[in-house]
Amino acid sequence: MADPSEVAALLHAGIIDADAWCAALTALTDMLGADHLLVASAQGDHPIQSQPVMRGVRLTDEQLGLFASLSAELQQLTARMEIGRVIPDDIVVPKEIYYRSRVYQEAIRPVGGHYGIAARPTRSTLVVACRPQTAGSFSPAQVRTLQSVLPTLEATLPIRSRLEHLGERSAMLERALDEVGDLGIFLLDRLGFVVHLNRTAERIIQAKDGLYWKRGELMGARDADTGRLRRTLQDGSGKLCALSRPSSRRPLVARAVSVSAANGDRLQDIGPAHTLVFVRDPHHKTHSDFDVIATTLGLTRQEATLAALLAQGRSVTEAADELGITVGTARTHLKRIFSKTDTHRQAELVRLLFETRP
Repeated sequence: MADPSEVAALLHAGIIDADAWCAALTALTDMLGADHLLVASAQGDHPIQSQPVMRGVRLTDEQLGLFASLSAELQQLTARMEIGRVIPDDIVVPKEIYYRSRVYQEAIRPVGGHYGIAARPTRSTLVVACRPQTAGSFSPAQVRTLQSVLPTLEATLPIRSRLEHLGERSAMLERALDEVGDLGIFLLDRLGFVVHLNRTAERIIQAKDGLYWKRGELMGARDADTGRLRRTLQDGSGKLCALSRPSSRRPLVARAVSVSAANGDRLQDIGPAHTLVFVRDPHHKTHSDFDVIATTLGLTRQEATLAALLAQGRSVTEAADELGITVGTARTHLKRIFSKTDTHRQAELVRLLFETRP
């Protein structure tokens, strides 16, 4: 069994290593002779309120979710706890109140908890260890053991919580960038190297038709294109830059915007962002406004895209080529679109789309 110094070392290692953090909490639980351990942390510097982040040892996600749903009552029960001091549960709140509480009846009791000790390492964090009635109450020595580890928890918990929060923000931002389906987005650092790109940007790079990525830098198909692109990146004012394509398709359109200090703070989560580069491929526009209209008309996504291309003036043959389907398949889709929209000709369909366009 680990001793307090080993647990403290694991907690420090766990700041940047999620596995070490879990191992530290488990070692702490075992060292206290507890069955379960709950660590509740509020986001930011506020006390535990509506939905804190719940971590636990030998607690399922469902059980942690239940504790989170009862966080308001948990806050109320522990509101008068002194920061930096470990105390038994009957000092936290009188037994007659504690046993009648929803926290005990709906969350602690179902996991076998009866005796507990609790501490608030910081104003916005709470640590609770519990075990069943058959194990007896926590001894003064076990209270002192948790007390000895508390300074380390006080130092490491806020940092770990912040890193986890940043990780969640990073994942959310990456998902948001990927949702911009028809726009390639690159994030560049101060030296012009790519630190992140969304799925559409990856597709544009993989096509090797007008924009390339060499040793982390964006380049055009010709020296003239590369020079023009670099001037656009340095300018960062949002001016448009056309990039010629070996396939002779219409040029890619790029625009670079310098990241402001405020937006930079938001984007730092997924890399040291300095410049945002937006690249549009005219041959893969989705025209989301048309998609929305088409969806309200009960069309499938491919039918919606075909309708949008026709509304842009494409012929059925051109639209089929852009969608990667045969002309016959495109005509079959068009018949279904006519049926669903109660139209009979392409001109009627286009008029309907424009008349209902948001």
